Amino acid sequence: MGEPFRTGCPSDRPPVVTQRGEPAAPSAGDELTPDQHAVCDWLRCSTSWLDRVPYPGGGATRDRWRVLVDIATQDLARARLAEGHLDARAILAELRVDVPGGLVWGVWAAEPHLLRAERSRDGWQLRGEKRWCSGSTGLDRALVTATADDGPRLFVVDPRDLFPLPHSWPALAMSATASVTMRFDLTVNEQAAIGAPGAYVERPGFWHGSAGVAACWYGGTLAIAARLREAADRADSGRLDAVSGRVRAQLENVGALLAHGADEIDRTPNDRGAANARALRLRIAAEDAARWVILETARALGPSPLAFEPVHARRVADLELYLCQLRPELAAAELGALRCDAPVGW
Repeated sequence: MGEPFRTGCPSDRPPVVTQRGEPAAPSAGDELTPDQHAVCDWLRCSTSWLDRVPYPGGGATRDRWRVLVDIATQDLARARLAEGHLDARAILAELRVDVPGGLVWGVWAAEPHLLRAERSRDGWQLRGEKRWCSGSTGLDRALVTATADDGPRLFVVDPRDLFPLPHSWPALAMSATASVTMRFDLTVNEQAAIGAPGAYVERPGFWHGSAGVAACWYGGTLAIAARLREAADRADSGRLDAVSGRVRAQLENVGALLAHGADEIDRTPNDRGAANARALRLRIAAEDAARWVILETARALGPSPLAFEPVHARRVADLELYLCQLRPELAAAELGALRCDAPVGW
Protein backbone atom coordinates (compact mmCIF):
# COMPACT_ATOMS: atom_id res chain seq x y z
CA MET A 1 0.00 0.00 0.00
CA GLY A 2 2.96 2.32 0.33
CA GLU A 3 3.56 4.77 3.12
CA PRO A 4 0.65 5.99 5.26
CA PHE A 5 -1.41 9.00 4.28
CA ARG A 6 0.20 11.91 6.10
CA THR A 7 -0.40 15.62 5.96
CA GLY A 8 1.91 18.59 6.15
CA CYS A 9 2.47 21.80 4.24
CA PRO A 10 5.06 21.48 1.45
CA SER A 11 8.00 23.80 1.90
CA ASP A 12 7.22 25.76 -1.28
CA ARG A 13 3.94 27.13 0.02
CA PRO A 14 2.91 28.80 3.26
CA PRO A 15 0.82 26.96 5.84
CA VAL A 16 -2.84 27.82 5.89
CA VAL A 17 -3.82 29.86 8.92
CA THR A 18 -7.41 30.93 9.51
CA GLN A 19 -8.49 33.89 11.57
CA ARG A 20 -12.21 33.32 11.09
CA GLY A 21 -14.29 33.08 14.22
CA GLU A 22 -17.78 34.47 14.63
CA PRO A 23 -20.04 33.73 11.60
CA ALA A 24 -20.73 36.73 9.43
CA ALA A 25 -24.22 37.67 8.30
CA PRO A 26 -25.49 35.87 5.18
CA SER A 27 -24.80 37.49 1.84
CA ALA A 28 -27.29 39.91 0.31
CA GLY A 29 -27.21 40.43 -3.42
CA ASP A 30 -23.73 40.61 -4.83
CA GLU A 31 -22.29 42.21 -1.69
CA LEU A 32 -19.85 39.77 -0.13
CA THR A 33 -19.47 39.80 3.63
CA PRO A 34 -16.02 40.32 5.18
CA ASP A 35 -15.73 36.55 5.78
CA GLN A 36 -16.61 35.83 2.16
CA HIS A 37 -14.18 38.43 0.89
CA ALA A 38 -11.45 36.94 3.09
CA VAL A 39 -11.95 33.42 1.74
CA CYS A 40 -12.16 34.55 -1.90
CA ASP A 41 -9.11 36.78 -1.44
CA TRP A 42 -7.21 33.87 0.08
CA LEU A 43 -8.06 31.73 -2.94
CA ARG A 44 -6.93 34.46 -5.32
CA CYS A 45 -3.64 34.89 -3.46
CA SER A 46 -3.13 31.11 -3.43
CA THR A 47 -3.50 30.42 -7.17
CA SER A 48 0.27 30.70 -7.70
CA TRP A 49 0.81 27.45 -5.76
CA LEU A 50 -2.60 25.84 -6.23
CA ASP A 51 -2.08 25.94 -10.01
CA ARG A 52 1.00 23.74 -9.51
CA VAL A 53 -0.97 21.00 -7.71
CA PRO A 54 -0.81 17.82 -9.83
CA TYR A 55 -3.89 16.53 -11.62
CA PRO A 56 -5.42 13.25 -10.41
CA GLY A 57 -4.13 10.14 -12.14
CA GLY A 58 -0.78 11.59 -13.06
CA GLY A 59 1.28 9.75 -10.46
CA ALA A 60 0.94 12.23 -7.58
CA THR A 61 -2.70 11.98 -6.51
CA ARG A 62 -1.58 11.58 -2.88
CA ASP A 63 0.12 14.96 -3.10
CA ARG A 64 -3.03 16.49 -4.54
CA TRP A 65 -5.18 15.14 -1.75
CA ARG A 66 -2.64 16.13 0.92
CA VAL A 67 -3.13 19.73 -0.20
CA LEU A 68 -6.90 19.41 0.26
CA VAL A 69 -6.48 17.73 3.66
CA ASP A 70 -4.07 20.45 4.81
CA ILE A 71 -6.42 23.27 3.83
CA ALA A 72 -9.50 21.56 5.27
CA THR A 73 -7.75 20.92 8.57
CA GLN A 74 -7.43 24.69 8.92
CA ASP A 75 -10.58 26.02 7.26
CA LEU A 76 -13.36 24.13 5.49
CA ALA A 77 -14.67 27.16 3.60
CA ARG A 78 -11.25 27.65 2.04
CA ALA A 79 -11.08 23.94 1.29
CA ARG A 80 -14.46 24.06 -0.44
CA LEU A 81 -13.33 26.83 -2.78
CA ALA A 82 -9.87 25.35 -3.31
CA GLU A 83 -11.41 21.98 -4.21
CA GLY A 84 -13.64 23.67 -6.78
CA HIS A 85 -10.71 25.59 -8.27
CA LEU A 86 -8.55 22.47 -8.54
CA ASP A 87 -11.42 20.41 -9.94
CA ALA A 88 -12.19 23.00 -12.62
CA ARG A 89 -8.60 22.97 -13.81
CA ALA A 90 -8.55 19.14 -13.85
CA ILE A 91 -11.82 19.02 -15.81
CA LEU A 92 -10.52 21.41 -18.46
CA ALA A 93 -7.26 19.49 -18.77
CA GLU A 94 -9.06 16.14 -19.11
CA LEU A 95 -11.34 17.58 -21.82
CA ARG A 96 -8.26 18.92 -23.62
CA VAL A 97 -8.98 22.60 -23.10
CA ASP A 98 -6.11 25.01 -22.44
CA VAL A 99 -6.05 25.98 -18.76
CA PRO A 100 -4.89 29.57 -18.28
CA GLY A 101 -3.04 30.31 -15.08
CA GLY A 102 -3.81 33.06 -12.60
CA LEU A 103 -7.62 32.85 -12.81
CA VAL A 104 -9.83 31.84 -9.90
CA TRP A 105 -12.16 29.00 -10.92
CA GLY A 106 -15.16 27.18 -9.53
CA VAL A 107 -17.47 24.33 -10.56
CA TRP A 108 -21.22 24.81 -10.29
CA ALA A 109 -22.63 21.43 -11.30
CA ALA A 110 -25.64 20.90 -9.02
CA GLU A 111 -29.16 20.59 -10.44
CA PRO A 112 -28.40 21.02 -14.16
CA HIS A 113 -32.10 20.69 -14.99
CA LEU A 114 -32.78 24.14 -13.51
CA LEU A 115 -30.54 25.82 -16.10
CA ARG A 116 -31.50 25.56 -19.77
CA ALA A 117 -29.08 25.94 -22.68
CA GLU A 118 -30.45 26.73 -26.14
CA ARG A 119 -28.53 27.34 -29.32
CA SER A 120 -28.71 30.87 -30.65
CA ARG A 121 -27.30 32.76 -33.58
CA ASP A 122 -24.38 33.95 -31.44
CA GLY A 123 -23.70 30.69 -29.60
CA TRP A 124 -25.72 29.54 -26.60
CA GLN A 125 -28.44 31.17 -24.54
CA LEU A 126 -28.32 30.22 -20.84
CA ARG A 127 -31.48 30.84 -18.84
CA GLY A 128 -32.55 29.75 -15.38
CA GLU A 129 -31.09 29.49 -11.92
CA LYS A 130 -28.25 27.56 -10.33
CA ARG A 131 -28.02 26.91 -6.60
CA TRP A 132 -24.90 26.08 -4.56
CA CYS A 133 -22.68 28.51 -6.51
CA SER A 134 -19.72 28.57 -4.12
CA GLY A 135 -17.54 31.63 -4.56
CA SER A 136 -20.26 33.46 -6.53
CA THR A 137 -18.96 36.82 -7.76
CA GLY A 138 -15.60 36.26 -6.04
CA LEU A 139 -14.54 33.94 -8.89
CA ASP A 140 -13.14 34.87 -12.28
CA ARG A 141 -14.69 31.92 -14.13
CA ALA A 142 -17.03 29.03 -13.33
CA LEU A 143 -17.77 25.76 -15.08
CA VAL A 144 -21.55 25.28 -15.03
CA THR A 145 -23.76 22.38 -16.05
CA ALA A 146 -26.94 23.02 -18.02
CA THR A 147 -29.51 20.94 -19.89
CA ALA A 148 -29.72 21.31 -23.67
CA ASP A 149 -31.86 19.52 -26.25
CA ASP A 150 -28.94 17.21 -27.04
CA GLY A 151 -28.23 16.36 -23.38
CA PRO A 152 -26.32 17.76 -20.39
CA ARG A 153 -23.73 20.37 -21.31
CA LEU A 154 -20.80 22.13 -19.64
CA PHE A 155 -20.09 25.84 -20.13
CA VAL A 156 -17.58 28.44 -18.98
CA VAL A 157 -19.16 31.63 -17.64
CA ASP A 158 -17.98 34.85 -16.05
CA PRO A 159 -19.82 35.18 -12.71
CA ARG A 160 -19.88 38.94 -13.10
CA ASP A 161 -22.37 38.46 -15.96
CA LEU A 162 -24.84 36.78 -13.60
CA PHE A 163 -27.20 37.99 -10.91
CA PRO A 164 -26.76 36.63 -7.36
CA LEU A 165 -30.18 36.27 -5.71
CA PRO A 166 -30.36 38.22 -2.44
CA HIS A 167 -30.58 36.20 0.77
CA SER A 168 -30.36 32.91 -1.12
CA TRP A 169 -27.90 31.42 1.41
CA PRO A 170 -29.50 32.03 4.81
CA ALA A 171 -27.52 29.28 6.56
CA LEU A 172 -24.69 30.21 8.91
CA ALA A 173 -22.85 26.98 8.08
CA MET A 174 -20.45 27.46 5.15
CA SER A 175 -21.61 31.08 4.87
CA ALA A 176 -18.04 32.17 4.09
CA THR A 177 -18.19 30.22 0.79
CA ALA A 178 -20.82 32.64 -0.58
CA SER A 179 -22.72 29.67 -2.05
CA VAL A 180 -25.65 31.75 -3.27
CA THR A 181 -28.15 31.06 -6.03
CA MET A 182 -27.22 32.68 -9.34
CA ARG A 183 -29.72 33.74 -11.99
CA PHE A 184 -28.69 33.25 -15.62
CA ASP A 185 -29.95 35.17 -18.63
CA LEU A 186 -27.01 35.56 -20.98
CA THR A 187 -25.56 34.50 -24.29
CA VAL A 188 -22.16 32.82 -24.48
CA ASN A 189 -20.20 32.03 -27.63
CA GLU A 190 -19.56 28.57 -29.08
CA GLN A 191 -16.14 28.38 -27.40
CA ALA A 192 -17.83 28.57 -24.00
CA ALA A 193 -19.33 25.11 -24.53
CA ILE A 194 -16.82 22.56 -23.21
CA GLY A 195 -16.79 19.08 -24.69
CA ALA A 196 -19.62 17.04 -26.16
CA PRO A 197 -23.00 16.43 -24.50
CA GLY A 198 -22.46 14.34 -21.38
CA ALA A 199 -18.69 14.84 -21.42
CA TYR A 200 -18.59 16.23 -17.88
CA VAL A 201 -20.06 13.14 -16.17
CA GLU A 202 -18.68 10.51 -18.56
CA ARG A 203 -15.03 11.20 -17.68
CA PRO A 204 -13.11 8.95 -15.28
CA GLY A 205 -12.01 12.23 -13.69
CA PHE A 206 -15.59 12.93 -12.64
CA TRP A 207 -15.15 10.18 -10.05
CA HIS A 208 -11.57 11.18 -9.18
CA GLY A 209 -12.85 14.64 -8.32
CA SER A 210 -15.71 13.16 -6.31
CA ALA A 211 -13.23 11.09 -4.31
CA GLY A 212 -11.13 14.19 -3.67
CA VAL A 213 -14.01 15.73 -1.72
CA ALA A 214 -13.57 12.89 0.79
CA ALA A 215 -10.07 14.25 1.45
CA CYS A 216 -11.65 17.58 2.43
CA TRP A 217 -14.05 15.83 4.80
CA TYR A 218 -11.12 13.90 6.27
CA GLY A 219 -9.17 17.11 6.89
CA GLY A 220 -12.11 18.75 8.63
CA THR A 221 -12.55 15.66 10.79
CA LEU A 222 -8.87 15.70 11.77
CA ALA A 223 -9.31 19.22 13.11
CA ILE A 224 -12.28 18.21 15.27
CA ALA A 225 -10.34 15.19 16.54
CA ALA A 226 -7.44 17.49 17.43
CA ARG A 227 -9.75 19.46 19.75
CA LEU A 228 -10.60 16.19 21.52
CA ARG A 229 -6.93 15.23 21.80
CA GLU A 230 -6.12 18.66 23.23
CA ALA A 231 -8.76 18.19 25.92
CA ALA A 232 -7.51 14.69 26.72
CA ASP A 233 -3.92 15.92 27.11
CA ARG A 234 -5.01 18.75 29.37
CA ALA A 235 -7.33 16.71 31.60
CA ASP A 236 -5.18 13.59 31.97
CA SER A 237 -8.43 11.62 31.84
CA GLY A 238 -8.57 7.91 31.08
CA ARG A 239 -12.07 8.34 29.69
CA LEU A 240 -11.02 11.05 27.24
CA ASP A 241 -7.91 9.08 26.33
CA ALA A 242 -10.12 6.10 25.45
CA VAL A 243 -12.40 8.18 23.22
CA SER A 244 -9.40 9.85 21.59
CA GLY A 245 -7.79 6.48 20.95
CA ARG A 246 -10.90 5.13 19.24
CA VAL A 247 -11.14 8.30 17.15
CA ARG A 248 -7.49 7.98 16.15
CA ALA A 249 -7.95 4.36 15.07
CA GLN A 250 -10.98 5.29 12.98
CA LEU A 251 -9.19 8.17 11.28
CA GLU A 252 -6.09 6.09 10.59
CA ASN A 253 -8.35 3.61 8.80
CA VAL A 254 -9.80 6.37 6.62
CA GLY A 255 -6.32 7.78 5.97
CA ALA A 256 -5.16 4.35 4.80
CA LEU A 257 -8.18 4.06 2.49
CA LEU A 258 -7.45 7.48 1.00
CA ALA A 259 -3.79 6.60 0.45
CA HIS A 260 -4.71 3.31 -1.19
CA GLY A 261 -7.37 5.01 -3.31
CA ALA A 262 -4.94 7.67 -4.50
CA ASP A 263 -2.44 4.99 -5.54
CA GLU A 264 -5.17 3.07 -7.39
CA ILE A 265 -6.10 6.19 -9.34
CA ASP A 266 -2.48 6.62 -10.40
CA ARG A 267 -2.24 2.97 -11.49
CA THR A 268 -5.48 2.91 -13.53
CA PRO A 269 -6.55 6.51 -14.15
CA ASN A 270 -8.80 5.70 -17.11
CA ASP A 271 -10.84 2.85 -15.60
CA ARG A 272 -14.18 4.58 -15.16
CA GLY A 273 -15.93 1.62 -13.53
CA ALA A 274 -13.23 1.24 -10.90
CA ALA A 275 -13.20 5.00 -10.37
CA ASN A 276 -16.95 4.99 -9.72
CA ALA A 277 -16.73 2.23 -7.08
CA ARG A 278 -13.66 3.78 -5.48
CA ALA A 279 -15.21 7.22 -5.13
CA LEU A 280 -18.33 5.80 -3.53
CA ARG A 281 -16.25 3.68 -1.15
CA LEU A 282 -14.06 6.57 -0.06
CA ARG A 283 -16.93 9.02 0.33
CA ILE A 284 -19.01 6.56 2.36
CA ALA A 285 -16.07 5.77 4.66
CA ALA A 286 -15.02 9.40 5.15
CA GLU A 287 -18.58 10.60 5.76
CA ASP A 288 -19.33 7.83 8.22
CA ALA A 289 -16.12 8.44 10.17
CA ALA A 290 -16.69 12.21 10.23
CA ARG A 291 -20.19 11.93 11.64
CA TRP A 292 -19.01 9.42 14.25
CA VAL A 293 -16.11 11.67 15.31
CA ILE A 294 -18.40 14.71 15.56
CA LEU A 295 -20.79 12.73 17.78
CA GLU A 296 -18.12 11.15 19.98
CA THR A 297 -16.33 14.49 20.43
CA ALA A 298 -19.54 16.23 21.48
CA ARG A 299 -20.38 13.43 23.90
CA ALA A 300 -16.90 13.48 25.42
CA LEU A 301 -16.48 17.25 25.72
CA GLY A 302 -20.06 18.31 26.41
CA PRO A 303 -21.68 21.50 25.12
CA SER A 304 -19.03 24.05 26.12
CA PRO A 305 -16.78 23.89 23.00
CA LEU A 306 -19.83 24.20 20.73
CA ALA A 307 -21.27 27.03 22.81
CA PHE A 308 -18.19 29.09 23.68
CA GLU A 309 -15.50 28.34 21.08
CA PRO A 310 -16.44 30.04 17.79
CA VAL A 311 -13.75 28.37 15.68
CA HIS A 312 -14.66 24.87 16.84
CA ALA A 313 -18.41 25.53 16.58
CA ARG A 314 -18.00 26.94 13.09
CA ARG A 315 -15.85 24.00 12.04
CA VAL A 316 -18.43 21.46 13.23
CA ALA A 317 -21.30 23.31 11.54
CA ASP A 318 -19.36 23.67 8.27
CA LEU A 319 -18.39 20.01 8.23
CA GLU A 320 -21.89 18.76 9.01
CA LEU A 321 -23.31 20.72 6.09
CA TYR A 322 -20.45 19.74 3.77
CA LEU A 323 -21.10 16.06 4.57
CA CYS A 324 -24.71 16.43 3.44
CA GLN A 325 -23.38 16.47 -0.12
CA LEU A 326 -23.49 12.68 0.27
CA ARG A 327 -26.75 10.76 0.60
CA PRO A 328 -25.31 7.77 2.50
CA GLU A 329 -28.11 5.29 1.82
CA LEU A 330 -28.25 6.10 -1.89
CA ALA A 331 -24.46 5.93 -2.19
CA ALA A 332 -24.34 2.63 -0.33
CA ALA A 333 -27.08 1.19 -2.54
CA GLU A 334 -25.24 2.32 -5.66
CA LEU A 335 -21.99 0.78 -4.44
CA GLY A 336 -23.71 -2.44 -3.45
CA ALA A 337 -25.32 -2.72 -6.88
CA LEU A 338 -22.00 -2.46 -8.72
CA ARG A 339 -20.69 -5.78 -9.94
CA CYS A 340 -16.97 -5.99 -9.22
CA ASP A 341 -14.75 -9.00 -9.84
CA ALA A 342 -11.92 -7.65 -7.69
CA PRO A 343 -11.60 -9.23 -4.24
CA VAL A 344 -12.64 -7.12 -1.27
CA GLY A 345 -9.83 -6.27 1.13
CA TRP A 346 -6.95 -8.73 1.10
